[in-house]
Amino acid sequence: MTELTLNQNVPILVTPSLTYAVVQNTMKTSDDKLMFSSDGDLSKKWMKLGNGCTVKITEPVYFMQDSWSTHVFPVIEQ
Repeated sequence: MTELTLNQNVPILVTPSLTYAVVQNTMKTSDDKLMFSSDGDLSKKWMKLGNGCTVKITEPVYFMQDSWSTHVFPVIEQ
């Protein structure tokens, strides 16, 4: 498992090294959303992943968060 650190409002590109990867939102409150997008453009629509939720990715995507200044979340390669 790899842990990635997000900085507020700075997208980070995650590329699965195998068939797919699972990303888990471990933010502390339900108001903290982990956002992901296939584009990474801040003006484009982002999907939100609630805390405690996971998403499986099969192609490179961008992740971002906009509440805490920094946050670490795990990426579990499958």
